[in-house]
Amino acid sequence: MTQYSRAQITRLISQYIETGHILQTDYQRNSFNKIYSDNDIKMLAQTEKLHKFINGAAIKKILRSMAEKDSSYKNLSEISVSHIYNLRKSTFYKRITKVYSKTKPTPVNISLRQKPQPNGIPDFIRVDTVHQGDRSSEKGVYHINTVDEVLQFEFIGAVKRIIEEHLIPLLKKIIQAYPFKILGKDL
Repeated sequence: MTQYSRAQITRLISQYIETGHILQTDYQRNSFNKIYSDNDIKMLAQTEKLHKFINGAAIKKILRSMAEKDSSYKNLSEISVSHIYNLRKSTFYKRITKVYSKTKPTPVNISLRQKPQPNGIPDFIRVDTVHQGDRSSEKGVYHINTVDEVLQFEFIGAVKRIIEEHLIPLLKKIIQAYPFKILGKDL
């Protein structure tokens, strides 16, 4: 009913028994000093709007160069990249910008996705992967299937995950198993 915890009520009762009255004390919350003012956050938001919300590292460089030209950017020029992202999450920043999107990742192609064109010459290998599937929150294995397009030699292996640490040793073994020279092998 009082919204006090059992320990708080016990402490207040003990205080009343000892002194005959209860002293109400104001709670002093610990807090950090605010480094960046609302004006600093406004300047950050304006700068980001002008530069179409590019990544934090690029904004930091821009803020440093702005500080050389305009002393009002001095405080912001010392900001860390991670704190730029923290300020982007703040309510005040969101109210100012109203348009915010996360930094978009740049796609990196790790392989060439096309069927080999052997023109009747053996030694061109097609590599396919098939995920076995998951069973009760445990990841299944990945089957690696290699086929020579002309001679139809086929070797199959399996790895836990499709990462270099697992794939390279398997592919080396598979390449050694083929009875002929494989063109362009550089593992």
